Amino acid sequence: MTHEQKSTRAYYEALYDVPPHLPVVVRKLFVAFYMLKHKGVVFTVYSIYKRILTRIHMNFIDVKIDKKLKYTALNNEKLEGMNLKNKGDAQNLEEIFYAPTYYKTCMWSLQALKIKYSDFTVIDCGSGLSYALYAIAQFPFKAIIGVEFAQELYERGALNVNHFINQDNILCKDIKVLHQDILEYDIPNVPLVVYVCNPFNADIMKPWIDALVASYLKSPRDIIVVYSNPVLSSLFKNHPNVAQYPISLWKNLTLKVASPFDVNFYYIKG
Repeated sequence: MTHEQKSTRAYYEALYDVPPHLPVVVRKLFVAFYMLKHKGVVFTVYSIYKRILTRIHMNFIDVKIDKKLKYTALNNEKLEGMNLKNKGDAQNLEEIFYAPTYYKTCMWSLQALKIKYSDFTVIDCGSGLSYALYAIAQFPFKAIIGVEFAQELYERGALNVNHFINQDNILCKDIKVLHQDILEYDIPNVPLVVYVCNPFNADIMKPWIDALVASYLKSPRDIIVVYSNPVLSSLFKNHPNVAQYPISLWKNLTLKVASPFDVNFYYIKG
């Protein structure tokens, strides 16, 4: 799951003070102009390219995968008004909403790991409607745990898991979905793959990274973080107990060229 601002377009429209009453096409042109001015040609072209990939994946891949679930996971849903496990979370609920990860992004990311899957448990932080869990379960992991703090998403996500768990392509049958605040979650003392898709802001991400580090220092073992849509990558890069997890040049190129989201890989160290 990803908790993002209303949309990439709306974010940049607000950032550059684009008049909201203008037609959509004109607003897009304004955003492109200001992005070129402030971010440069390379960033602007790359952003447009990723938006095109988003449309391609959603229309030709994800809509087909979504039909395998009981409840659609592709609709964006505002968190404001939902029954949250911890209403004190430092997030502006008016500005964020649930949106799914992309199926191929998740699959390619897990394929890039140089591990024996059956030795690892996966934690999906902000599992939402269990769309990422469907992809993760197609790998022979030891166990999978989805943690979601919005009750409405958790309930439908759990029903989606019950719906797909007996499908022939599901290789991991030990799947749990928890309605819990991620900062109150008791991190299991086993080798871990932690999957995150921009699920929360810095006020939540920073203590979550610290919790992973504390868990590692208490009981050293492999803890790998797969960070899709890495908006807060600096929090990982600047942490003294986090290092970049190596993946092959080919896998990295695939994600850069063919995935709507960039993906960063890290591991926790002493």
